[in-house]
Amino acid sequence: RRVDFLSLRDAQSCRYAEEMGRKAVGSIDTAFLMRPSVELPPELQLPPSYVVVVPHQLYAWHPKYLNMDRAALDDFYKKLLEKFAGQGVPLVLLPQIFANPQVNDEKYFESLAAGIPNCQVIPTRYNSDIQQKIIQGADFLIGARYHSTVFAVNNEVPFYSLSYEHKMVNMLETIGLKDCCMPITDAIASPGAAADAIYAKYQKRSEQQTAISQASAVARGMAADTFEKMNQFLKML
Repeated sequence: RRVDFLSLRDAQSCRYAEEMGRKAVGSIDTAFLMRPSVELPPELQLPPSYVVVVPHQLYAWHPKYLNMDRAALDDFYKKLLEKFAGQGVPLVLLPQIFANPQVNDEKYFESLAAGIPNCQVIPTRYNSDIQQKIIQGADFLIGARYHSTVFAVNNEVPFYSLSYEHKMVNMLETIGLKDCCMPITDAIASPGAAADAIYAKYQKRSEQQTAISQASAVARGMAADTFEKMNQFLKML
């Protein structure tokens, strides 16, 4: 309530501001301001065609999920990986959390991938620019993290988001891609059906391309416009 310039990055946050009587600029994640141009390190050898999967060990840290059925979440991820691997699709698991001693994506992903063919786990040490480059080369992305979805849209890669908070589904609502998303609780409740539904989305990924490319352009425009509005406001101080 005390700020003079308020920029909010998803539709639900803007609705909250409206309910509070606060004037807010509807924006989007600042990651859309730039599409990094980097080369993959030579030691990272990826298959010519692959799907990126970004699981999320929610029960390890998120207050909302601390008491969830841990085996049920892991079972869903394994069924998802098995569904794609069983169809001969190479998989790349991409860690997206750093410097948290309680959560180690790399080890967790290795446990999920154990025994599954053509399933590669990327080491945790690579930064977000390298992550975007990996996503940029993918045929499809399945992400249970917010920024995996942002990076897919930013690089115009077909995707499916497993939403664990409103920020994911309502960011997609802002850019007209709400149908590319499923609550992760639904996936946990029906893991086999969810894996089948996501694989069906992968098979029809070309049908997403135009909408995702348009949404990416909208997101970049929103991010740039809000950044300019902020700069203009700062100049008036």
